[in-house]
Amino acid sequence: MRPDPLDNVQIMLFDPDRNSASVTKLAMQQAGINLAKHAKEEAEALESHEASPFQIILVEMTDEFCELGAAFIRALRSLPKEQEPPPKVATLLGHGTEEALRTSIAVGADSAWVKPLSAIKLRKQLEHLLAATVPYYQAEEYFGPDRRRVPDDHEYDGTERRTD
Repeated sequence: MRPDPLDNVQIMLFDPDRNSASVTKLAMQQAGINLAKHAKEEAEALESHEASPFQIILVEMTDEFCELGAAFIRALRSLPKEQEPPPKVATLLGHGTEEALRTSIAVGADSAWVKPLSAIKLRKQLEHLLAATVPYYQAEEYFGPDRRRVPDDHEYDGTERRTD
């Protein structure tokens, strides 16, 4: 029997909505995943993360909580970079619209998942997120996964082309 990759992984859910959080927590419970913390407010979530860093943070970003979730991720990503590697952040979206996905990427989320998520799908997504080895990039107003084009992308020759 192989060990569970999600054993001993500290996961926090940032979700201000009681109903939405209940559904996410139920899916995690059904998948046999331990949720270390559910935070309803940004200050509570940041304080919890600073006290005991989480490896994965799930952030509710459905329509009515999109700005709140984005603000939380920006605040999280602007904390001192003492944790290595930084926490993996996945946004939970109500719709897979281009705008919602662009917002998730712009604030530094590692991944964006569209609800509803079954227990099996949630487990697979969490395992994939944990295993991902994407380097992180720091810019003036961005910290998150490095999504710049790779140097050998011969199709692109713009000013933003990576040279490393």
